[in-house]
Amino acid sequence: MLPRDPKSSVELSLSRLDQDAPDSAASLLGFPIDSPRFVAHRFVPKRRRLFIAAGSVLSALSLFVLAYFSLSESSTPPPILVDTAPAWNRKAPLLGPPTDRFRDNLRNDTKYITSWISAGWTNDVMTYGNLIYLAMITERVPIIGPFTPSHIGGDAGIIPFGEVFDVDYLSKAIGMPVLEWSEVKNTSSQEVEDIGCWSVWQGVQTRESDHDSQTHEQVACFDYLYYVCAHTSFEYEHDISPAWRFVVKNFRWTNQLQTISDGYMRRIFGITEEEPIPPYIAIHARRANDFIVYCNGVPKDDCFPSIPTYQRRIAEIQEEVRERHGYVPQHVIMLSDEEDPAWWDSIRMMGWYTTDHVTEDTVNKYGRWYPLLIDAVIQSSGVGMIGMQGSTMSLLAGRRVQDWQQGVFKNIKWGTPTADDH
Repeated sequence: MLPRDPKSSVELSLSRLDQDAPDSAASLLGFPIDSPRFVAHRFVPKRRRLFIAAGSVLSALSLFVLAYFSLSESSTPPPILVDTAPAWNRKAPLLGPPTDRFRDNLRNDTKYITSWISAGWTNDVMTYGNLIYLAMITERVPIIGPFTPSHIGGDAGIIPFGEVFDVDYLSKAIGMPVLEWSEVKNTSSQEVEDIGCWSVWQGVQTRESDHDSQTHEQVACFDYLYYVCAHTSFEYEHDISPAWRFVVKNFRWTNQLQTISDGYMRRIFGITEEEPIPPYIAIHARRANDFIVYCNGVPKDDCFPSIPTYQRRIAEIQEEVRERHGYVPQHVIMLSDEEDPAWWDSIRMMGWYTTDHVTEDTVNKYGRWYPLLIDAVIQSSGVGMIGMQGSTMSLLAGRRVQDWQQGVFKNIKWGTPTADDH
């Protein structure tokens, strides 16, 4: 078990989190609930109430007359209120621009926290969410690293967190500074520094945690925080998830990434720049080998959701959107890692839209990361989202649709032809 922070009511313990990742872990957090307050009433006899009412009317009339003469006799204009609050400075916890040694840029009166990533991109987003939430409850400043290309090929290189998500928006939304490592230490620095970290990974494997003897109190470091949560395992799936509610919900796309993705959607729908993007339902279909292994010998077409299954879920979303917003979304976009051209032909025969990163030349225009990122933006920008149970990418996309678009999210069960029957 990880150490208990004396400033926090949080104890980190360990359990399993998601099928998209290796074995995962959990911690416990108690949430107090305020009770409604009871206000006592004193009853007054009827005659006395009449005298009180009459006195109240006369008192109000007297105040009105006094206010009228006071305003009439005074020619002084009312004071002008000026907002004297200092401008928000997200980088205030730093001494200045990036330095060759990271400790040279840290303030002596501030404590920090950091961690690393080692999974698929969505799991890494969740890991950074856990890090920032832990920073909130321990009153430390989080330092975020870049995303690493573990699932899209090492030659893609890293991409800064701030190229994907609006860090200034995030920092203001949660009311605390959020730093990137590139803002702390020069990316061109040749200085190699040691930093001791608590090992959550070892805690998952052996049920007890360990740490480097050189850990420092000023910069708390954990090797991998994907495995922690605040209340229960699989926590991002539940409304209670504080990492989602207080942190990741505020991971908004940068204006540049949203603009690029909006351009793709307009070309997909065949509309001009001046026309609004129509409300639509996005489908995220995982069909590659990393999910086939969970079919346990069931043929691929029987294991994964069929077109009639998607049609049923589309109809459910359309009805819920009609009840909630008063219109029925007609456009459907399919996003999938399927490579079989015949399957894609069957999708287009349904009249559903698809992305085409080859025709768009996305990789040459923007880099290896952008097919993934553009698909993620499209998934989050509709009024409906259909995902696959067990996919963290589906899960976060659905939560974004629910909270950002006030939309509807449906997660399809799979594994047999009748798995999603209901």
